Amino acid sequence: YYEGGIEKSDVNLVAFKKTALIPAGETQTVELTFSAYDMASYDCYDKNYNRNCGYELDFGEYVLSLRTDSHAVKTDEGGNPLQIKYSLDKTLKIMNDPTTGERVANRLTDYDVISKNSEGVFETTHVEAYAECQIDASDSNVSVTYMTRADFKGTFPTKAYGKPSGEAVTRLKNYRYDGNDGLIQTYKQGEDNGLYLYVREDGSKASKSDLESWNVKPNHELLMELGNPANFDSEKWEKLLNQLSDADMGALISRGGYRTVAVESVGKRHMLENDGPAGLNRHILEVDKNVGNPDRTGWTMFSMPAVLGCTWNNDYAYAFGNSVGAEAIPSNVTGWYSPGANIQRSPFSGRNCEYYSEDAYLSGIMAAETCLGAESQGLNVYVKHFVANDQEANRKSANTWATEQTLREGALKVFEIAVKKGKANGVMTAMGCIGSGWVGGNYALIEEIMRGEWKFKGCVITDSYAGYMNISTMLAGGNDLALSTGNGDLVGVNGDNQKRYYARKACKNILYASANAYYMHETRDTSRDIITVNLQKVTKREVPVAWWMYWGVLPINVIIVAGIVVWTAFIIKKNKQSAAKNQQ
Repeated sequence: YYEGGIEKSDVNLVAFKKTALIPAGETQTVELTFSAYDMASYDCYDKNYNRNCGYELDFGEYVLSLRTDSHAVKTDEGGNPLQIKYSLDKTLKIMNDPTTGERVANRLTDYDVISKNSEGVFETTHVEAYAECQIDASDSNVSVTYMTRADFKGTFPTKAYGKPSGEAVTRLKNYRYDGNDGLIQTYKQGEDNGLYLYVREDGSKASKSDLESWNVKPNHELLMELGNPANFDSEKWEKLLNQLSDADMGALISRGGYRTVAVESVGKRHMLENDGPAGLNRHILEVDKNVGNPDRTGWTMFSMPAVLGCTWNNDYAYAFGNSVGAEAIPSNVTGWYSPGANIQRSPFSGRNCEYYSEDAYLSGIMAAETCLGAESQGLNVYVKHFVANDQEANRKSANTWATEQTLREGALKVFEIAVKKGKANGVMTAMGCIGSGWVGGNYALIEEIMRGEWKFKGCVITDSYAGYMNISTMLAGGNDLALSTGNGDLVGVNGDNQKRYYARKACKNILYASANAYYMHETRDTSRDIITVNLQKVTKREVPVAWWMYWGVLPINVIIVAGIVVWTAFIIKKNKQSAAKNQQ
């Protein structure tokens, strides 16, 4: 750490490993691996003046140590610290993401690009932050002093800052990304190209009734092809999307609260989705294709994720996701609003029970393993709440201002690991704002960082859909599915080709997430199976009993019960009279 340079913590966790139970007198060898990227800090202000904004590892001496916690270094039998020193002679600039190869750059902070022109003269190009409003509030009317390691005590906040305001703040609040508005063409919706994700037992096209009652089976070959990430840009996807009508797309995008609806044109069956980072909880839409389903009282309430984080055990996290998937799939629940990937940054956060820890790396690994376990059963996960969901009270209008470094190394890091290592096929956005703009419509976060830099493929869903979540801003920003329990059409495509562009993109992501969950089950690492399910058999839904039947049957039951009571009383009385007579 250099005073005035890139901010760094004193100690960073970059790897951990859980040993087996080691008997007295025995040993076990474990291997820990990490990269320079895992050690790097994000320089969003070019603090070291090397004309680069991104991940960097400053030159100098580093200490790699084995620790029992962030404060205590382990020692050998002689009392010597288990650590080695490593010197870096030259600052290492990590320009591209080492996993995806994509260029990493500031998205939420202004920066300058200095380059030589054709005449060999250096030129400076200024790049504005998303919506021309930096998320550190430097474009607002409030002057913020961020904490620094160089003067921790002097920069420690002692009072709350005023609410940032100004032209840039207002612009970000109302911003809708329009960079893709020109990428429209004439689409032909409503074709029939013979592509159906689920079919009848005889392989024929399923009716809407079949799809809603789950009287179908998976089209294995098609789901395996479309669910394979390598085929995400396949021409077959375009043919499938051409089969959707405008009304189909509107319904699929708009009715995403605890279910995704059946779509006959592409053979998509009705699918239930549940909340619960500590296990599946009670389904909210009890009247939505849910009455008469297999008994849910056997669902397990697991320990809260914070307890799982304390185990430091990858296999336990995998087993947790695997077990939830095993309970979900036979109950016809195919989507899980989990794992919780926010950080226990503040003790005042109302959702800390849903999250793993206060450390981004530990939380990320636990979330990734939970994803892999659940996906191995064919369960579509939604890692939540993207991003910086640090409070429960007033979370709809909470504005989070921070440096891009803080987000990249903290709140975003958990999701990054879940996407890259956990192959997450779904993410839920938060209800609050990054800066003054709703995160669920933030193109820089969703499209440029998550889908661009990390190469995320899958469905992005809102948190509980509310009026301030403008559907046009949502779709243009990269969000796909409204967590709405209503039955209306929020999109209203109606032949509008610009709306069709965004609706097709969203529907592809929704359908892909489902197909990918199937693909993940079929290609899983079977050596890690704790329990398995059979995705080839869809549990048929029993037809819900109409409400009037309950009211019709209830009086009959009352009369029967009353009759039994009267008859029982009569028998008892008669027996007593007979006993008394015999005694006489």
